[in-house]
Amino acid sequence: MDKRSNLSLDPQLGCPTPEGRDNEYPARAPEGSSGARLKEAQERAWAGQIVAMPRRKTSVLRPQTEQAKTVEPAKQTEVFRPKGYDYLGILHERMEGDMSRIFNGEMLYPRQLEFHLASDGKQPCNFHCGHCQGSMGDQSLDLDTNKVLNLIDLIAGRTEYVIFGGQYTEPTLDHQLLDCLTRVKKYGSNFGLTTNGSLLKRLEESRGFLSGLCEIAEDGDYLTLSLDAGLPESHRRSKNTQEYWFDEIIEGLRLLCSIKARTGSPLTIRVCYLLNRWNMSEAEISNIVKIARGLPLASLRFSVPYAIYGHKFSRVRRYRDRWELPTSSEAQQLLEPYVSQDQSELPYIFYFGPEHQNVDRMNFNQCVHGYYQITVAADGYVYRCSSIAQPLFSWGRLGPIPETREELETMILRNQDRSFDCSICFEHGARCNRVALETNTWYDSVYGGDSAP
Repeated sequence: MDKRSNLSLDPQLGCPTPEGRDNEYPARAPEGSSGARLKEAQERAWAGQIVAMPRRKTSVLRPQTEQAKTVEPAKQTEVFRPKGYDYLGILHERMEGDMSRIFNGEMLYPRQLEFHLASDGKQPCNFHCGHCQGSMGDQSLDLDTNKVLNLIDLIAGRTEYVIFGGQYTEPTLDHQLLDCLTRVKKYGSNFGLTTNGSLLKRLEESRGFLSGLCEIAEDGDYLTLSLDAGLPESHRRSKNTQEYWFDEIIEGLRLLCSIKARTGSPLTIRVCYLLNRWNMSEAEISNIVKIARGLPLASLRFSVPYAIYGHKFSRVRRYRDRWELPTSSEAQQLLEPYVSQDQSELPYIFYFGPEHQNVDRMNFNQCVHGYYQITVAADGYVYRCSSIAQPLFSWGRLGPIPETREELETMILRNQDRSFDCSICFEHGARCNRVALETNTWYDSVYGGDSAP
């Protein structure tokens, strides 16, 4: 038994497992093996994110004080980031270069509207990743995609981007996804799609999905594939599945790239790779880099998973000190031969370190993220941001998905209210994502404390 908590150590995985928490966050899971896999993923979340553990058997039992003395953050140097990852620059551009418009009482449409589609309405996702940010609580699937289409009509291109992703859902499971993307293009906005990639090949074979995607895409539209592995076995373990999906995902990615090349589509394709105990080997990294360099990808981003949303900051700090920082140091050494040295290199290969998600930087009270985005979650409610877009953080709801533009604009204005104290998020285990942390840190440095306008 680990004396620092009420968790016992899993003898197979060498990390804590939950005791007596089966009913604290009941899951809406389908019966059968899929439900069992979801339950296992939730247990992993309670265990403190085992997938991000470096391969050190003795670290789990080391006292916290001793561990803190031995772990030093690796020295970070600012590296070039592709345009899509320059968050403060994106906000500055959205504000037309005038950041004084923030909190001036004017309702401004945010840079992006994000939708977490309700998958197929039966299962949240066909994978059960241990690092899934929506694995702590209820995974409601009450969002009606027809209401999504209606809202896209209502905003009529007023946001630069409309994003389709998910806290705990996989957007390609929704059979109306291409309809949604096509509707976005009707009004001239760009779309962004984040997917695990498992269904790309099958959707092209059955519905011509990839061909349709490439046909409607314009400059600025992108697809991000969350791959998180370089070989089949590590992918199966990382995604917590019985089946091996890696080869089919790569086939789907290659098929998409071939259609993009054949049609001359400007669609941007990005791949993300979250590092964990199973996929941090020379063989894994060299293989995924080889695959990426053989395809017309824009970027390949490596990073370490966040601690699961919903935990107290004290627990998040323990995760950071015991797993995140050691893994990051190991990762930088492993990736050094592969990261891009030239900004024009394609794909641009880079590492995004844990300093971009450090909870010790979350010491501000005002949130400007409402000018960057607003999120409609899979439960059918509008939330202040994508980081809290799940029933676990129901206090962050702005209301049910609106049916009129006036309702939406009222929500946007509430989300851009100077009086909202975002420390309530931190008190409930919610945290800024990389975008919000970067922009909020900037605002606090300029206008925080006595400098507040």
